[in-house]
Amino acid sequence: MLQRALRRAGREPAIVERLPWRRCREMVAHGQIDIAIDVPSRELDPQRFLATEAYAEVHHLYFYSSRKHPAGAPLRALADLKRYTVCGLFGNRLDAFGIAPSRQDISSKNERSAIAKIMEGRCDVFIEIREVIDSLSERDAALRDLFNGPALGRADLPGDTATGLHFEFKRAAKGGDELQQSFNATIRDLIRNNEMARMMP
Repeated sequence: MLQRALRRAGREPAIVERLPWRRCREMVAHGQIDIAIDVPSRELDPQRFLATEAYAEVHHLYFYSSRKHPAGAPLRALADLKRYTVCGLFGNRLDAFGIAPSRQDISSKNERSAIAKIMEGRCDVFIEIREVIDSLSERDAALRDLFNGPALGRADLPGDTATGLHFEFKRAAKGGDELQQSFNATIRDLIRNNEMARMMP
């Protein structure tokens, strides 16, 4: 989707790099990086950035140790996260869930690593996007078995509602308006032609 939108705008293909989230946004704001990907609707900042229309909606779930919590899911409300050490993937930002930096471990390079930390007791909870877990489960039988193992529990994040995902550009960037229009037109085409559903996890 990213590359198609860039072709439509007459731009060169993008090189995608995974960075810590706050650094990524600041680099876009200062023109050191052109585009931020997967910006949640709740984090859009129209004062600093131009954002595209939402190209997907996602939901969050969390994993926990069934051995440590034999009675079931430990979270009853989102505020309960403050009592736990929470894992996320490298580059993710968990501040939006009200988790203090000292309670975050975002050093895991992939889902296997984060799940291992749950099983080892180094994290209490691992937050991920449900649609990503479903997609990985379809493509990787070993990961599916890991996610569904008896020692691991999962539940929807309490109070979570669908979150839109957007591309974001520096507001003052030259040609930013045209780039935004090109991306929006591509997103609309993909949705109208039902291609987006096949491209999304």
